Amino acid sequence: MHALLSWLGCNATAIQAVASCLIVVLTAITILVLVATWKAARAQANAADMLTMSTEKQIEILREQVTVTRRQIEESVRPMLDVPVGFIAGLSLLTGKVVNLGNGPALDITYAYGKFGDREIHEEFVVPPTVSKDKGFDFTADPDKISKKGLIFIYRSLSGNDCASSLTSERPHFHYHSDVHEWVQKLRTRAHP
Repeated sequence: MHALLSWLGCNATAIQAVASCLIVVLTAITILVLVATWKAARAQANAADMLTMSTEKQIEILREQVTVTRRQIEESVRPMLDVPVGFIAGLSLLTGKVVNLGNGPALDITYAYGKFGDREIHEEFVVPPTVSKDKGFDFTADPDKISKKGLIFIYRSLSGNDCASSLTSERPHFHYHSDVHEWVQKLRTRAHP
């Protein structure tokens, strides 16, 4: 043991130099590993950002496709009641025929004296619950009330959208309103006297 201590004492400077070199080499290797890890982490973060942006673009494209598909579906089942301008005069009432010119059936049809956007509709009349495409129904109305209040038909499409067709004394006489859900909901929830 004494020999080892003597040898270490004589070669202490050389051993310190070797140890210092080992520390420098290990420190350099550690720095290189840390730099490589940092670069890899940065590259992975950039790839994740690019993937996120790509996913967001795909989501936006899918949203647009869903919107277009919904429009196409709605269009394929959309009813459109055509309210005629000319009527046949009766004693004091006018009689007309309403025809569904849309692509799908008109459901839950009612008509009343009033205009689109009115807060209240009075004297609602119930007609056949469903009118298929290219089919119609007869109705009778008071011409004085039409000129004063207007005449509106409220109905629903197969997809659940509320629609309205109105006849007014102003030109154009016929108006089609394709999505009137909020207005119809307000009419249905109004307080009855």
